[in-house]
Amino acid sequence: MTIAAEGISAWMPAIAALAGIGGALGSQWLSHHFTAERERKAASEKLQREQYFIATELVFQLERFGEECVPPATDYGDAEDGSGLAVLETSIPGIEFSGVKGDWRSLPSDLMYQIRELETMIAESRNVVSTAFDDADPPDFIEGFFAHRQQAVRLGIRAFIIAARLRKLCKMPAMKGAGNSWSAPLHLWSQYREQRAIIFAARRTRVTRAFEITRLAHEKRHNY
Repeated sequence: MTIAAEGISAWMPAIAALAGIGGALGSQWLSHHFTAERERKAASEKLQREQYFIATELVFQLERFGEECVPPATDYGDAEDGSGLAVLETSIPGIEFSGVKGDWRSLPSDLMYQIRELETMIAESRNVVSTAFDDADPPDFIEGFFAHRQQAVRLGIRAFIIAARLRKLCKMPAMKGAGNSWSAPLHLWSQYREQRAIIFAARRTRVTRAFEITRLAHEKRHNY
């Protein structure tokens, strides 16, 4: 046997040992990798189930609230009391999330914040409407009714946007009938465009919003 062959023979046990260690380490790494991958997949599926569960309750509650915003969003003060003063026929609806089941932490933090913020926004809107009526002139209280419609539109549109985000997050189907001409979202967007037109026209012509609202109402009656 040559010196080179003797050297290789001497190293063979060490090489075999290293190969065995490498194989064992590789096997452990693969086992750890597949275990971690299974755990990540299980965690992802659990999160999706939790999101879908809580979103199912929230979506329909938010969309029902949006539907309930349409009557106050279209309340022009046509009703009168016994003294001939215009009175509200509608009110800003409420919404309550305390009974919602499911893990709120499964939702993205910004979405969870927007949902819970809606309760505070409702209280703020009611205060805005109350103040507007206190400052409005009788018997029509035009600015009061405008604020009432404006706040209802603001809340309803926000609720529908949040609901749409939840549907997208959980890969739910789109809201049924959302694109139809009679749908609540389109009613609210139509009111929003009308309100923006009134605000911009009043700013451009430097007249009061009450004057612009009265002018627009007169045009509508004339067109009909």
